[in-house]
Amino acid sequence: MNLPSSTSNLSITVLIAAYDAADFLHRSVESALNQTYAPLEVLIVDDCSTDTTLNVVKCLQTLDARIRIIALPQNGGPAQARNAGLDAARGDWIAILDADDRFAPDHLENMARAAASGADIVAQNFVFYNLQADCTTPSGIAVSDATEEVNIYRFALPYTKEADWGLLKPMLNREFLTRHALRYPVHIRHDEDFLFIMYAFLVNARFILGHRIGYFYTERSSGWSRTQVNYDGMWQHIQKLLIDPCVADDTRLTRLIEQRVRLLKRMAAERCFDHYRQAHDAFGLFIAIFTDIYVLREAVRRIVRKCLYKVIAL
Repeated sequence: MNLPSSTSNLSITVLIAAYDAADFLHRSVESALNQTYAPLEVLIVDDCSTDTTLNVVKCLQTLDARIRIIALPQNGGPAQARNAGLDAARGDWIAILDADDRFAPDHLENMARAAASGADIVAQNFVFYNLQADCTTPSGIAVSDATEEVNIYRFALPYTKEADWGLLKPMLNREFLTRHALRYPVHIRHDEDFLFIMYAFLVNARFILGHRIGYFYTERSSGWSRTQVNYDGMWQHIQKLLIDPCVADDTRLTRLIEQRVRLLKRMAAERCFDHYRQAHDAFGLFIAIFTDIYVLREAVRRIVRKCLYKVIAL
């Protein structure tokens, strides 16, 4: 392993927030421990799991002294669990790993190399992993040996042909986090990664992205994910960025965030429509259509699409 001399002594904490992860936590932990660039520690924060997650972690700890445990007294969500880990981490850098995902064997090595370029945040490309089919699907981010510096406009660009960049799992410079008192937003339980990186950009973080595949993101269809998607909550919290003076005075950034909010509202409307339809709740759907313009647009879109199918079939 040929790393720059400035990186050879870099220490890394791998931070895993775990909730009811007993059935699959060993997979993520093993991927973190078996790296070509060994982590200083694997810090697992148990978010008051209701299954045997804590016992699993204790068993894993007997096999490798690098594993540390923090057991939270009550469930607070992934942001709060990660914040507890950020406060306790001993490494110079903190690499985020979800309990249902895994690292490629050279992930930390490539991240450490990128960190040597003077970054505050680094990340690697990822693929989606389908558990049932045991296969991967590209994220849409080009795969290569290249690295690039990502600015706030590139990161905020919403839902292109590439996967949403909010899915990137970063490695964070602990000194930078401490200097700016940066922590994950605890008022939201989904899309907290996107907001956290946006907050970092607003205090002039330097973000380096490597295009090699380093992270395997397990698809929700696996049944492993404990995150409940709430598009309404997502757009409401992201919309609050618009009142930040650093955002409000930037027309280009404002436009991107407004575009993201509109798209999330549409996704929320689609989920709302499907909920009432599957529940056979015509009255609830009727109220939603006449109280939410996005649900109304979704209803019109589906009616038009159905009519077009009928016309084509003639």
